[in-house]
Amino acid sequence: MARPQRNRRICGLPRHPRFGPEGDAVRLSLDEYEAIRLMDHEGLTHEQCAEVMQVSRTTVTEIYAAARRKLAQAIVEGRGLVIEGGSVVLCDHSQACGYGVCGDENVNTQS
Repeated sequence: MARPQRNRRICGLPRHPRFGPEGDAVRLSLDEYEAIRLMDHEGLTHEQCAEVMQVSRTTVTEIYAAARRKLAQAIVEGRGLVIEGGSVVLCDHSQACGYGVCGDENVNTQS
């Protein structure tokens, strides 16, 4: 029996949750988006990203690998990309993450 999936902390919702053509889009979960944002955009290591997202380093590595596969699929196949869903809890910004990547400027509460 598999262990229940633990929620991953994310610092905010994406400002632009849809890219590319309408139709058959690749779906990127919010935790996959957060892993890409933290590591590729903010420059954090897997260990630092795991600490921010409050999961293990191996879990972050799995999330990141899945996200990269989906991004590649969207680019290579010319498909749209939709960012939504996943087992996440939105950061309330009451506790600093320590890496300067968490702040109110990242939060978009519009749906």
